[in-house]
Amino acid sequence: PEVQLAEDYDVFIPKAQLDSILLNYTRSGSLLFRKLVCAFFDDTTLANSLPNGKRKRGLNDTRKGLDQNIVGAIK
Repeated sequence: PEVQLAEDYDVFIPKAQLDSILLNYTRSGSLLFRKLVCAFFDDTTLANSLPNGKRKRGLNDTRKGLDQNIVGAIK
């Protein structure tokens, strides 16, 4: 079964996967955040994306931002 990651976000994760992440990574907020991000995005997507989802004006940057719905639910 899947569980909703956060209220007001249509983002779901398998309960077993979430339980495993929470069991192993709750001591560090930043590590927990990184593990949740890795649960939703593969390495290629992360390597070719903008970290905050926004481009700086004037730069010719073709990378896309991460799905802000998922990022918001993780935060």
